Amino acid sequence: KSRTPCVFSNPAKISRQFLQHLRSIPGKKIFIHRQFKYARVQERIRSILGNACEFVCPESHEEALRVLNSHAVMIDTFPYSSGLTAREAIAMGTALKVVQVGDLFCERHSAAYFKKAS
Repeated sequence: KSRTPCVFSNPAKISRQFLQHLRSIPGKKIFIHRQFKYARVQERIRSILGNACEFVCPESHEEALRVLNSHAVMIDTFPYSSGLTAREAIAMGTALKVVQVGDLFCERHSAAYFKKAS
């Protein structure tokens, strides 16, 4: 599996705060979602990450999961967590890195999977 971390999320969940955190992680990050095909979405992310990002725009969810499964680590978005996508990553053996857990359900959804596994 690729050691390049990925983010598999709807671009609407990608906050400025999350992107600033990603900027502190050295190297490229792969963004997976069909909505990353839009130039405006890519420009918003590149305005913070520069060229340290790459976009994969799969045509189907199945294709997106194949791409996700080719990466060793998926970084969970915040404040809105990846949710079900995080569960899919874990089920396929892709490690999930949860950076921040908030108080609201939408901020802690992915972290709940770790509590069940413990």
